[in-house]
Amino acid sequence: MQYGKSGKQRRRVQIQRGTVKVHDVVEGVLRKRGWSDKLYERRVFDIWESVVGKANAAQSAPISLYNGILRVDVSHPVYANEMTMMKIDIIEKLKSELENEDPKVRKVTMTKNIVDIRFNFNPRFSKEKSHSVRDKSKTDTVEKNVIPVSSEMKQQIESMVSVVNDQELREALKTLFTTQCADTEKVDDGN
Repeated sequence: MQYGKSGKQRRRVQIQRGTVKVHDVVEGVLRKRGWSDKLYERRVFDIWESVVGKANAAQSAPISLYNGILRVDVSHPVYANEMTMMKIDIIEKLKSELENEDPKVRKVTMTKNIVDIRFNFNPRFSKEKSHSVRDKSKTDTVEKNVIPVSSEMKQQIESMVSVVNDQELREALKTLFTTQCADTEKVDDGN
């Protein structure tokens, strides 16, 4: 039994024994970087259509989740009013959908809870929606300039993934974390 040992000491023992699970490494990185909240937010955005239905999803889009308040842009005040009346049902459906996920994944992300939804009329919403559906040959191109990761960050990433024995998986995790840590800025090509 390992009574009295801190989490750090237990981790050292696990690492020495070679019993670290990839899930635990990823979970630790998500927690350290504060990405678990963003992952939870992304899941809410991904299931939005299945929760509110195609018709309502075509006229609305979640834009942020902060302190339990989900902010949603809608295309018309009528939709804002209609969805406000459905708010309690939407919150319950969101919670239900998120609870049906893998319990190991939920352990990291279910620390946040959606307590309210605010629907905001955005007059440019329908233009934004139709812009994403337009023919790609007519759209403006936006390039991203990626600012490289610092050497200190590279060392931190290397130390985090060093516990993974599988070379291919270690390289994939290293690439993922490096990409996520890189700063990006959008540059419009002027068209």
